[in-house]
Amino acid sequence: MSRTSENLTDLRDAIFARIALDQANSWFTNNDFNLIRTWRPDSGNLEELRATHPSGVVYVVGGIAGDERAISRSNATDKAYSVKIGFQVAVDDQQDVSEIDPHAALLQELHEVCRSRLTVDGFCFDRIEAERDANGIPFNYTAFDKHTFEAYFTAWYNSPLA
Repeated sequence: MSRTSENLTDLRDAIFARIALDQANSWFTNNDFNLIRTWRPDSGNLEELRATHPSGVVYVVGGIAGDERAISRSNATDKAYSVKIGFQVAVDDQQDVSEIDPHAALLQELHEVCRSRLTVDGFCFDRIEAERDANGIPFNYTAFDKHTFEAYFTAWYNSPLA
């Protein structure tokens, strides 16, 4: 396995472990979600999502390695790594803000975990990027069905190269 592959799985596993720890300690507003580590999020269909994950499912998806870049002051190089985080839950009405707001709050809490509650040796947090539509416009959530709340974002981290 290459060092890049090891870094990607180390980072994914660290984010997964931090979310699991915070969930076990009731840090999230809603701690009843299922947590899944995967390379491909798949909720199946709406009935399956409602039946097997009634409080929703958080996916920690293996990411990609990005570009290497020179750090100007030290003449060193670092490499960017990403992990995608997703959340899916069945809802009765996407237009009902009282139903959607708690899910949006969980999404923000997941951002916070990746931004400031996670420490991984060899990695430094860089940024959060919301999922984008086909035109490149960022959005916070989408749905594969009108009775689904589904949100994804990518957490980027930098790691110095030796």
